[in-house]
Amino acid sequence: RVPSGPLAGGGGGGIQEEEEGIGRTSSAASSGQAGRGDRVSSAHDRNASRFRHRHNALSQFMGGRKAPDQTEPEELRLARDEAAKEKHLPVFQFCSRNYAFLETVGEATLRVQRGGRTDLEGEVRYSTCDDTAAAGKEYEAAEGTLRFEAHETEKSVAVRIIHDKIHNPDLKFKVALALPDADTAKLGRLSVADVTIIDMDGPGVFSWADAAPPTFLSSDSRAHLVIERRCGCTGPAALRVRSTDGSARAGTHYNPVDEVLEWGDSEAAKTVQVALLPFARPGDMEPGTVHFFLDLEPAAAGTAKQGAEAEIGDNRRVEVQVRW
Repeated sequence: RVPSGPLAGGGGGGIQEEEEGIGRTSSAASSGQAGRGDRVSSAHDRNASRFRHRHNALSQFMGGRKAPDQTEPEELRLARDEAAKEKHLPVFQFCSRNYAFLETVGEATLRVQRGGRTDLEGEVRYSTCDDTAAAGKEYEAAEGTLRFEAHETEKSVAVRIIHDKIHNPDLKFKVALALPDADTAKLGRLSVADVTIIDMDGPGVFSWADAAPPTFLSSDSRAHLVIERRCGCTGPAALRVRSTDGSARAGTHYNPVDEVLEWGDSEAAKTVQVALLPFARPGDMEPGTVHFFLDLEPAAAGTAKQGAEAEIGDNRRVEVQVRW
């Protein structure tokens, strides 16, 4: 039998109070959870509000256009990865894409550089191939391996040039680099070089040596001007030199010139002399100058000994000034 009386009533009252206390605790916990949920929701709303504000501001700044894509372009990523890879590999290439040598040079030398990682030994192969120049005729074919010691950054490729003593246009061949092992090294952008052989067997190109107008005094007896023969001196050649009046008058300030100059084999320069005539200063004029011109022209057929036709360069006319 369940006891009755104060004990029973007291026990019942204690159980009831305990249950009420548990209820109050549960209610407070629920209230706390709800408060934290409200705070998280409020923070989320504030973040969303900030995002919308930044998006609207950027949209206004862009004039209503869509914001640019912030993802990295594929080609940029590949270039970046390639640059990072180069830091860990040696990179071989020529110092220049184009080289030019006179056919009388004997041996053409092309420099090869090693960049990237240089603290280890490395090697790169080279070989020649024809373009307009033919191996065995204009140059000697070459191939081999350049071996770089640790910290060595430059070596040279040597190719022998053949002087054929035949007049022909400038000719070209190529020198290419190759890797014995593509996993241990890399080729740079200048892995193929074009080599031009400049012919020296033609009659040459004729030009006045003076680019700026030379000046002489009226008291000088002669004006001396030099014609240069470049890019070949083989065989005889001839060209005509003729004067033309400017403010100076032939017969008054100088003797006119109209002559054919003949050049011998290997002759590289000639001097033209023009007689200057004495003349008085005009009236009470201040000191000044008069001028005339000398022109280079092809010699007429039959006016000189047999030879190749002379090529005249850009500086085919010179202005001669005479000061009084």
